[in-house]
Amino acid sequence: MIKRVFGIMLCICMMVTLLPATAWAYNFTLTVAGTNVVDGNNITYLLCKDDGSITSDGASEANYNVKFDPTATPTTLTLNNAAIVCDTKEPIYSEDDLTIKLVGTNTVTTTSMGSAIYVYRKDLTFEGGGTLNATSPGYCIQVHGGDLVVSGVTITAEGNGENSRGIVVFDNAGSGGNITISSATVTAKGETYGICASNSINISDSTVTATAATTRNGVSAHGISSDSSSISITGSTVTVTAKCINHGSSGIFCSIFNNAKITITDSTVTVKTVAAEGYSNKAKALSDAPEFGATLLTGTDGRLTRTVR
Repeated sequence: MIKRVFGIMLCICMMVTLLPATAWAYNFTLTVAGTNVVDGNNITYLLCKDDGSITSDGASEANYNVKFDPTATPTTLTLNNAAIVCDTKEPIYSEDDLTIKLVGTNTVTTTSMGSAIYVYRKDLTFEGGGTLNATSPGYCIQVHGGDLVVSGVTITAEGNGENSRGIVVFDNAGSGGNITISSATVTAKGETYGICASNSINISDSTVTATAATTRNGVSAHGISSDSSSISITGSTVTVTAKCINHGSSGIFCSIFNNAKITITDSTVTVKTVAAEGYSNKAKALSDAPEFGATLLTGTDGRLTRTVR
């Protein structure tokens, strides 16, 4: 009896093994405008409606604003002059590695959720040469537990609420939390942070503008910040502003942990930091130490223009 049962199980296993790969549904978690856009292994084509929602009606390979291709390597979501609005969920949410290809000019907006684009425990890559304008009241573009790569595109990420951040990438438990910006134009704005990462930030051959500004009491502002790793700027033009009324602010900041440092090569970096009178010792243009007792590497009165060749 035992031998017979074992034989049946072996046959089932062999049959499963011999099934073609296309018989298996692709397992991917991705929602756009609050709607699941995954349809097994099929390529999904969608159009944006006037209210920012999406529909498959009338969409095709020749006519689409949103395309999801699970068969591509890497798995790719294409935004083609898309205008996406969603206030009940993150307008774009993924729990898998995701590449977003930008074609034309695209907008992603939410007024009530924390992030316009949120990738959880995986990596996010922007490519394609197009433009993205993202707006949210919280962490506008957020990668939690992975890395962010921005390559060859133009991105504006604006967080416009309390404690908002333009671009935030963090991974306190793993090796993620890194930001790489190359051959791109990036504008990031938030109340407390413009661009922040738990690990490294590397900017090359790009134009980056980062702004953090608050008018609330006891709130600090940081333009570009790394919690525990280095910041590298190469061949780029970077403009940073950090403003607060009665607390510390820093333009470009990285912690002293792991021998982290700020490196600027062949770049023009302009930084302005503003803090209230009596807090001027905390208004740091470039700082590679914690806020209290930080070392101002260069600059006067929290203002810095530096060209390194």
